[in-house]
Amino acid sequence: MPLGDSITLGFDSPPEWGYRGPLWSLLTNGGARIDYLGQYQDGPSSFPDPDHQSSLGQSADGVVSLAPDLMAQYRPDIVLLMIGSNDIERGDEPSVLGGEIGQILVERGAFARRHGEQFV
Repeated sequence: MPLGDSITLGFDSPPEWGYRGPLWSLLTNGGARIDYLGQYQDGPSSFPDPDHQSSLGQSADGVVSLAPDLMAQYRPDIVLLMIGSNDIERGDEPSVLGGEIGQILVERGAFARRHGEQFV
């Protein structure tokens, strides 16, 4: 699950898919089976897997409140978390941001343990 802010969305990043497209190509060309998850779809029509869970202006504290429901709904094996640039731009203290990111990781870890998965 690509989860995060406009960097994950691909905003202002031709061809509007950010890192998701190149990562998808790299992994699938290497033989991996990838299925991005999320309620949003963005990218060029040629992108075979445009799903993601990111939005413009998303902040870490916003993801903290979304994480439990997202983990339960989508049950992602892997979460690609790109978050924090909007928080810093808005003047949030790095220690606060670190705590919020920690909460997101704790939620992902708790989800993994509830479902007998490993979390690294």
